[in-house]
Amino acid sequence: MARLAVALLLLVLIAWGWSYIPPVLHRESHDGRLFLIFSEGPISRFDSASSDFLGFDAMIGQLAGQAPSNRRWHALGFALFIGEWPKLLPDSGGGAIMLRYVALIVPYWSLACITGFVALVALLRVWRRKRAEFHGHCLSCGYDLRFSRNRCPECGSHIPEGARTHEAAA
Repeated sequence: MARLAVALLLLVLIAWGWSYIPPVLHRESHDGRLFLIFSEGPISRFDSASSDFLGFDAMIGQLAGQAPSNRRWHALGFALFIGEWPKLLPDSGGGAIMLRYVALIVPYWSLACITGFVALVALLRVWRRKRAEFHGHCLSCGYDLRFSRNRCPECGSHIPEGARTHEAAA
């Protein structure tokens, strides 16, 4: 029940944070980095397939230049820019609207490290569980079950059949 409550709380917090991000996503990948640019409307300068695209370095420079200094952050290859981009309106005589954007630049090495860490933790949990089961220990508390029958005398959990058979064969 506690895990469900934590999962629901996490889901609500993610949805709440996501509600602050503009709806249009421009996603690019270049030079070992992932560029995620959320904006309130399509901005052709952020799209590498567009004729207005000037290159990744120019794009990062324009994003950083448009963002106020208190809305810029970068470290270890990561970058975050929050600002407004002027979008010229056609047939308006030079009028423009300001489109809010959030640009997040993530290096792929960080994604590889996070994925590897999660996989390592999962493998270690499986290994510890199999090791405890093979040596005849309780999977919940680690108590030695070689002289126990149906339940662990320490925590009261049910003893699986496999936990007794490995030690009996040894």
